Amino acid sequence: MDTSRNRVHLCKENFQILVGLVNQMLTVLHPELLPLIYDIPVGLIPFWLKNGERPKLVIKVPKEMILAAKINQGFRIYAAPIVVQGKNTLGFLSAFFDDEDEPLVIWTLISSGNETLLDTVLCSQLDIYFFDVNNRELLGYKADLSCESTTRSFIEKIELLPYDFSIEKLSMDQMTKWFGMRSVQDDLSAIFVRGFKL
Repeated sequence: MDTSRNRVHLCKENFQILVGLVNQMLTVLHPELLPLIYDIPVGLIPFWLKNGERPKLVIKVPKEMILAAKINQGFRIYAAPIVVQGKNTLGFLSAFFDDEDEPLVIWTLISSGNETLLDTVLCSQLDIYFFDVNNRELLGYKADLSCESTTRSFIEKIELLPYDFSIEKLSMDQMTKWFGMRSVQDDLSAIFVRGFKL
């Protein structure tokens, strides 16, 4: 048995796999998007390209959340109802379940001008790319999204308000309280993001 030939064959296979993975990275596919990603410290960043590709969602979070998304092959997005200046609106809580009772969460306040993000999370399929807070691309997968009709209707009909820094903390506090008191039905009504290989 020629072990040296086998080792060379395995090295070639591993190299081809590595090249295939690199060629599917957003960093390689669309380097023109990187300045926009680098400018945002943490959050959900949607991209709709004009060449017929699936919509893309960049998720920029600490590496612990990326690890949870990798282990679980997905995560959940909750549409949290909030009241701002007497008007009903919403925010997104993206939950990464490293712990079933106390998942890692990021908050996204949705204001007018963020309609693209609403449209993105209502898609049935996305390409999702994870960057850590040091702008390193660490994970990517094609994802199926499932959304209950009541959640979809709530998102589609909600009124988005202009962004105002003065109400951001109030909104975040409301979302945190809502998430802490969420019911089993709220968990079932979340948008389930299930990832598989790109």
